[in-house]
Amino acid sequence: NKLVKIRYYGLVQDGVPHGLGILYYGDGKFDSGTFVNGLLDGIGRMNMQNGDIYEGYISKGELNGKVSATVVQRFN
Repeated sequence: NKLVKIRYYGLVQDGVPHGLGILYYGDGKFDSGTFVNGLLDGIGRMNMQNGDIYEGYISKGELNGKVSATVVQRFN
């Protein structure tokens, strides 16, 4: 289940995100930081569609190691 990437602002190499940038997805999620070969890699920030934010080290698009989380409180 891949997210649809709809907008990218930043550096590009060989037609893919490579360097500092921000990538927006169709569901409201967006990633910002350093991209390597199209994937968030290094220090970055993942802003989830539900408002949660994850910041820290990201390896090949996946959270990796020490990460700071800001979770939006939800009420039923």
